[in-house]
Amino acid sequence: MLNLKKGDFYTLKKNTGQNLIDFCLGVSWGEIKLPLPFYLSLFNKKSLTEIDLELTCIMFDKNGDRIDWIHSPKYNSWLIQNHFPLGKLTSKDDAFKYQESDNSSLENPDKKLIKINLEKINNEIDQIFFYLHINPKRVNTIDFSLVPSVKVQMYEGNIHQIIKTHCQFEIPKNNDSVKKATLILGRLLKVNHEWKFEAIGKSLQDKKTAMQRKGYEYSS
Repeated sequence: MLNLKKGDFYTLKKNTGQNLIDFCLGVSWGEIKLPLPFYLSLFNKKSLTEIDLELTCIMFDKNGDRIDWIHSPKYNSWLIQNHFPLGKLTSKDDAFKYQESDNSSLENPDKKLIKINLEKINNEIDQIFFYLHINPKRVNTIDFSLVPSVKVQMYEGNIHQIIKTHCQFEIPKNNDSVKKATLILGRLLKVNHEWKFEAIGKSLQDKKTAMQRKGYEYSS
């Protein structure tokens, strides 16, 4: 298994040299430690809490224009309010399918994943960005500086079982993420007709930034 660092690229191939075509991009994260008001901290010794983060992917063409997306419909009210398309769990080309776990298990600790089939990807799509978001209703109290770690892994299997892990990318806690509620995990991009994954791990101000910007502008 290959351990990626920020800025690394992974060519989607198995150890046998065969192309990795049908796989999962799964995400898990540690419990968030929330600071309590002084009067509450006197009576509550436990400050760790489970916060639900949302996994999104957005597909762009070679000009950086948005072609398609996956985003949970449970945030449709926010999407409508900000003039974004409604959430959906499967891409138009059926190449990307969103899944989430009710309870993480020893077999697969991932909390959210997107199942990917490279052979089904729309020919217009040139790169796909993967984001993790904090609930927009909680961005005033929670940001990614409070998340102890995020783990991204790419493997063959499903939400219940990992058959073979090919690479993983650990994103440590980052104090530069104060007041930032969106994290770019990485992207798939097509290079000479071959798909590669780039490990990014960069925080953004909010979900609007990710939804509005063209894919190739992430480093600005």
